[in-house]
Amino acid sequence: ISDASPIYFDNPYWTRYKNYQNDERDRLYGNVSLEFKIAEGLKLFGRTSVDTYRFTAEERTAIGSVTLSSYGKSLRTFLENNNDVWLNFDKTFDNGLSINGMVGANYRMYQRATVAASTVDGLVVNDLYTITNSYNPQYALTDYVANAAYQGIYGNVSLGWQNMVFLEGAVRSDWSSTLPQGSNNYIYPSVSGSFVFSELPFLADNSVLSFGKLRVNYAMVGNDAPPYSTDNYYINSGPFVNPVGDIYPLYSASGTLNNEALRPERQLSREVGLELMFFNRRIGLDVALYQNNTYDQIIPIEVSRASGYSRNYINAGNIENKGIEVALNATPVLSNDFRWDMNVNFAKNVNTVVELTEGVDNILLGSLFFISSNASVGEPFGTLKGTNYVYHENGQPIVRSNGYYEISGSNQEILGNAQPDFNVGITNTISWKGLSISGLIDWQQGGDIFSLNTMFGRATGLYAETAGLNALGNPQRDPVADGGGILLPGVQADGTENDVYARADRWGTAFYYNNNPTAVYVFDASYIKIRELSVGYTLPKSLMASLPISDVRIAFMGRNLGFIHKNVRHFDPETTLSSGNVQGIESGAYPAPRSYGFNLSFKL
Repeated sequence: ISDASPIYFDNPYWTRYKNYQNDERDRLYGNVSLEFKIAEGLKLFGRTSVDTYRFTAEERTAIGSVTLSSYGKSLRTFLENNNDVWLNFDKTFDNGLSINGMVGANYRMYQRATVAASTVDGLVVNDLYTITNSYNPQYALTDYVANAAYQGIYGNVSLGWQNMVFLEGAVRSDWSSTLPQGSNNYIYPSVSGSFVFSELPFLADNSVLSFGKLRVNYAMVGNDAPPYSTDNYYINSGPFVNPVGDIYPLYSASGTLNNEALRPERQLSREVGLELMFFNRRIGLDVALYQNNTYDQIIPIEVSRASGYSRNYINAGNIENKGIEVALNATPVLSNDFRWDMNVNFAKNVNTVVELTEGVDNILLGSLFFISSNASVGEPFGTLKGTNYVYHENGQPIVRSNGYYEISGSNQEILGNAQPDFNVGITNTISWKGLSISGLIDWQQGGDIFSLNTMFGRATGLYAETAGLNALGNPQRDPVADGGGILLPGVQADGTENDVYARADRWGTAFYYNNNPTAVYVFDASYIKIRELSVGYTLPKSLMASLPISDVRIAFMGRNLGFIHKNVRHFDPETTLSSGNVQGIESGAYPAPRSYGFNLSFKL
């Protein structure tokens, strides 16, 4: 073999032992608080906390990899300091009325800094991972510091009567350094009320209803912008070398157009809920209806690069989430030695982009090859758009005379959205004497996801469905003239059932992405997953009687153990592209790892 270089991707063993990464983190965090009692029911508190870490990471791509060899090293530091002082009051009167509340002030600051360097144009010496081993002596350097500070005042008051009726109100005002001067203050109030109707005299000794509460909440929350998103600035683009060898520093505008008119985000939340417990709390039910509206959401939208920028920060209208959450817990079996507890959580959320900025009905959140993720007015956030099948009036996709699908002329066809129909979590815990077994199953129904893995895997012939026998019993990779090819489901232009076999013998034929609409690679993201399983045992107290320890418990646990069911073949539908607001796109995702743990606990 004259050329042993890899094609498409590196061997996994090469990636593990050659193209490996390592990182190291040192972290320190803690807090100090003081309490001063001024009078009965009146206290003054003070607290300061700090969280700081130093993170070093190295990344390697060895000579001989499918991509250019490289070495990079980065140092990230983080420091956050949070300070509060507040006055707390608490008073209960003889008539059953109670009042407590607080007023306080807060100051918080943080600093994030990154210094990173990487080689340019490859490595010179194999397996020597230093920045100075760069083929090009002009190393790539990054030096970034982000500072932000916040100050706020807040207060709340809570009233209670007869442990049955409760009313609470709160308000907070914050000032943020990341927002423009003059509009960097945002105030957010909240009010909530609850009525524990099971405390009513005629229900106090009810043998069926153990507890009942009705609650209502209303709240507004503010949020600021990322640091340095209001003013434009220049970044170092590297040295400029003229034809005679003179070197000059070169600065250029950032690729993001910042916005000096940004306003704070606001989220308005409303909720009504009902809590019930029955039969001495053996059965419990919690139902909540909610509606949340986020106004002036700060989004970095993509813009035409002809403008000189790639992104622009804006405030975007009104994003609405409304739905229902139901939590059911029960103890179906309870005896002296045996107990079975069950918890079921159900959540259904309906997301809608109600309004965007003036004159705009769609914002591109991100795109990848033939798919785009969008915020479109009247549609869910994360709507997927691309090319679609062309359908006959009988509802079947049309297949062309060469056996390939007809493709719509627009790449703005709505193909789905990332929002699931509902989510369910089911936890069962069985305890017998000192032994306990607990398992959590997660179920997501609906939601759509575009798979780049599937698109490339089929086009390059890596996946099993690109080989094997066709409907005629012949190898589908054989020439069509020899009985090979595949028969795509659909109809011909006249509505008759498709009987034309498409070529499937090489790159650029039936499995090639340019011969298929984007919709081929959009899948139902439903799944049922074993999220967690744990087994624990508490040693009998008699075994520990002569030892200075007690309550000794040993437990084994595993997370993300596998799927019971999923509607996709080659990837985990939970694993999506993580990039800002982009949703519903899977891009070369690795399988989600399983994790196992062991725990030993005891008391002295």
